Amino acid sequence: MVRNKNDILFRIAARYAFSRQNRHRSSSILIMLGICFSMLALLMVISFMEASQDKRLGEIKDIESFHLQVSAMDLSYEDLLAYTTRIAGVAGVEQVFLFADIPAILKDISSGKSAAVRLRGCSNDVYRQGPFSSRLSIVLGSIPLDDGGEVAPSYSLMRALSLSMADSLELTVLRPGKTVRMIPYLFDGVVAGIYQTGLPEYDQRTVLMSLEEIRRLVPDNDIKIGIFLSGQYTDNQHAIIREIEAIGIPSRIVTWQDANSSLYAAMMLEKYMMYLVMGIMILVIITNLKNSTERLLRVKQRELAVLRTMGYRRKELGEVFVLQALFIAGLGISLGIGLALLLVYQSPTIARLIDAVMSYVGGRHGQLSQNLLTLTLDPAEIIIVAMVILVLSGILAWAGSRKLLSNDIMEILLHDN
Repeated sequence: MVRNKNDILFRIAARYAFSRQNRHRSSSILIMLGICFSMLALLMVISFMEASQDKRLGEIKDIESFHLQVSAMDLSYEDLLAYTTRIAGVAGVEQVFLFADIPAILKDISSGKSAAVRLRGCSNDVYRQGPFSSRLSIVLGSIPLDDGGEVAPSYSLMRALSLSMADSLELTVLRPGKTVRMIPYLFDGVVAGIYQTGLPEYDQRTVLMSLEEIRRLVPDNDIKIGIFLSGQYTDNQHAIIREIEAIGIPSRIVTWQDANSSLYAAMMLEKYMMYLVMGIMILVIITNLKNSTERLLRVKQRELAVLRTMGYRRKELGEVFVLQALFIAGLGISLGIGLALLLVYQSPTIARLIDAVMSYVGGRHGQLSQNLLTLTLDPAEIIIVAMVILVLSGILAWAGSRKLLSNDIMEILLHDN
């Protein structure tokens, strides 16, 4: 008996969801499409934003700040090399190397142009293998590996300063003096190569040179240890940090999140604000579902009164309108998820199609398919967004029906109002 009663209520809810009375069907279809395209827009924006942020953070980790930076205290260069050997034995460590940065003024003698840059020297293995080498592209020449006064500016600096291969440069840095703490030091350099990475901010201010050359300019205390981690340890470095600290050498360990804390916080804020804006849009659409439920209930009051004379309680009839709202929202969510999955997993095909159309119309080959981000959808985010929409839909439909269902049954049957 209870099962038959529930079946009847479910069928009534399905019929009410797209009832023809009082233009409720057209309203339900519009609300369903609104939820569908809102879900589609939200999932696509999340996918694009996460792909863009993952790409940028990946470039920062591999090029700019590395996964971990270790500043050892009062160690000689030979002790630092021994320290790197011990760190390399820690499980989860992919590559360990020495590096140093020093601010400088670079001037091209032939053109007279100058710029404030950063000189960076790394162990030679970094340029041959590992995450940094995979991001590094040699445009001309080669990266300096010996202390011969050779440097490699980026392609961006080459264009900004009108540099050419084998150009003579003047570089000015600050180095420790004997009578004063820091004194300007000028030395000559030669362009030995031109490089390019995927991180514009890095290219615009970084000049590569050999670590041996850097050692002539900075004390051993300014040389740091860079670490690349493998797999799961990239974003969860706590276990690795504990292992390094257990070695017992006084040092300061900085993660890539700490080194880029402002940028990382800004990206997270951007993501949360996007959730807020899209959530407000969905809330407006679901509010229309509440209004539509109220209109339908007014039209169906006499039918509901008859059902109440048959033994159905107000609570059960309220469930009918909650179910019809969930039915509409569920259809919209399902369609939105389906379209989002189709667009995400067929994005390479769509990009190639757009490139072909642009090539046919404009006569130029499009670059969209070559620069396309790797889009993914997180099942956990899909479930969370879908559940939030369903819960809000049910709550607002219940709020819209509660007042009208409280009317006296005899007044409804006598006056049909």
